[in-house]
Amino acid sequence: INHVLYTDVIARRRKRLHAQIAGQFEGQEPHDIDALAHHFYEAEAWAKAFQYGSAAGEEAAGNFANNRALGLYQQALEAAQRAGKEIEPRQLLAAYERLGSAYNFLDRHQEAEITFSRMRDTAQGLNDLEADVRALTLLARTRLWLYQLDVAEQTAQEALQKGEQIDDPRLLVRSLESLIRLLIYD
Repeated sequence: INHVLYTDVIARRRKRLHAQIAGQFEGQEPHDIDALAHHFYEAEAWAKAFQYGSAAGEEAAGNFANNRALGLYQQALEAAQRAGKEIEPRQLLAAYERLGSAYNFLDRHQEAEITFSRMRDTAQGLNDLEADVRALTLLARTRLWLYQLDVAEQTAQEALQKGEQIDDPRLLVRSLESLIRLLIYD
């Protein structure tokens, strides 16, 4: 099937076949979310590719298949970016957070820093102060792991300042935690 799909079938028809396969899988119980993520992605049904890619990534992470989770999160985020306005901003921010956390878990801190920076840019573009503080705290922790102590401290201070503006004790605690980690590290 793979050989026929990828060598003998033109791209437009291949997309249609992937969409049909995804539709069949989606109608089955239980769902094979890995297969759904793959086929919706190949069919360029971006919103569904994001939905199932995120779910498959969560499942893989829950099963400690961290490299698989990372690949699924990358694919889901790419689908979200291609879907544009079909994906809610909060879902996009959550996708950045999951991907960055997966990078950190696998000691790929530079990629995590880039991902959390994009999360922050997105949060600022949406004027979402809560997401901005979350991104800053994640950035501060990542920069600490990268031994960028001065930048990590500046980032943690900014997270704390912005966290104080929000009436959310959990975010304030996360902001303070970033600073405490730095103080302990010094």
